[in-house]
Amino acid sequence: MKILSLKRKGNNILITLDDNSDFLIDYRTFVDFRIHKDVEISIELMKLLSQESSFVKCKDSAFRFLARRLHSTKELKLKLQKKNYSKEIIDKTIFHLNEQNYLNDEEFALQFVKEKISRGKIGINKIVSELKNKGINNEITQKIISSIDNNTFNDNINTLIKKKLNQLKNKETDKRKIKQKIISHLISKGYDYDSIYNSLKNFDLAKEE
Repeated sequence: MKILSLKRKGNNILITLDDNSDFLIDYRTFVDFRIHKDVEISIELMKLLSQESSFVKCKDSAFRFLARRLHSTKELKLKLQKKNYSKEIIDKTIFHLNEQNYLNDEEFALQFVKEKISRGKIGINKIVSELKNKGINNEITQKIISSIDNNTFNDNINTLIKKKLNQLKNKETDKRKIKQKIISHLISKGYDYDSIYNSLKNFDLAKEE
């Protein structure tokens, strides 16, 4: 088949063949392969052009996501799948990003955990669960958790208890119910019962049964 015409359409080039079929490729792919009018083009080359064009566009999409915030590999794959890129193109893009260090699960996990602890004040149990959902392996998760000072978690528990007490003081008078609600709230935030109980000892509430 021969290229009949080339027409610019935004960031793409519409290639029309002499059998009246046509297909779009990214302009950068068009430039890289030095495509010209009136030259013969094989089916194999057409497939290659389409693949390379998809690869370029997939990288663009990935960089837009990464420009907003860091992503785990799993997160980014899922977002690219929603853009309808093929598995082959997504895998190629992920490999490229890892190779160029634009994608790093450990770096993502570290930033994610720091933010969750400082802003959300979540505990270890929830951290482990959320990192698992993000596709972070257990080795990275344990490495990051072990690097966090336990005092940080204890301080956060105390802060959460004080906040919850302030919310309940005008709504609930039964000390036992208040304690139960605080424990339930902290467990939902990812703290274990022993840590919660030890922190409650520092409050008058814990002594009132």
